[in-house]
Amino acid sequence: MGIRRRLRQPSNVAKILFLYTIQNSRFLVFVILLVA
Repeated sequence: MGIRRRLRQPSNVAKILFLYTIQNSRFLVFVILLVA
């Protein structure tokens, strides 16, 4: 049971980061152009 609770937290963080990157897609593309 404890393992499942621990797995839920990273998944929620991943969803938040995923939504955050979608909102800042322009900034993300800008960074990719700088790195490339």
